[in-house]
Amino acid sequence: MADNTRMKELKKNVDAINLVGASMSAQIERLEVVGHAQMAKMEEIQRADDQTITIVTEVESKDDETHHFYSNTMRGSHGVGIIRFTGQVGSIMVKILVDGGSSDNFIQPRGTQVLKLLVEPVLNLRVLVGNGEILSAGGIIQ
Repeated sequence: MADNTRMKELKKNVDAINLVGASMSAQIERLEVVGHAQMAKMEEIQRADDQTITIVTEVESKDDETHHFYSNTMRGSHGVGIIRFTGQVGSIMVKILVDGGSSDNFIQPRGTQVLKLLVEPVLNLRVLVGNGEILSAGGIIQ
């Protein structure tokens, strides 16, 4: 009986992930790196070796282009369009927070170092996080 309940729960989670998959494809195209000051306010990634990497889940730029962020996403809360699941990048286990209402994806600089991602520097890219704090982004990963 417990196995049947667990299977139903897993299927429900997979169905929910599939529902937001289409809306997330546009967000995955661009990954922007954000500065160090916001480490404590971001989503945490748990590595297989028990080290933690912190990522920014969503921010908003100060220019004319508007990015959307819901404050409950930054706190890790679950709501409509928000899904949390575990994944793996190479040998590194990651916790992924998917917000279907977000317009871009962000990662903390330490995460780019661990994952050995090439960051193209960008000048004057400022972003607004859910709590109203404005941060400077360090670059873009293509």
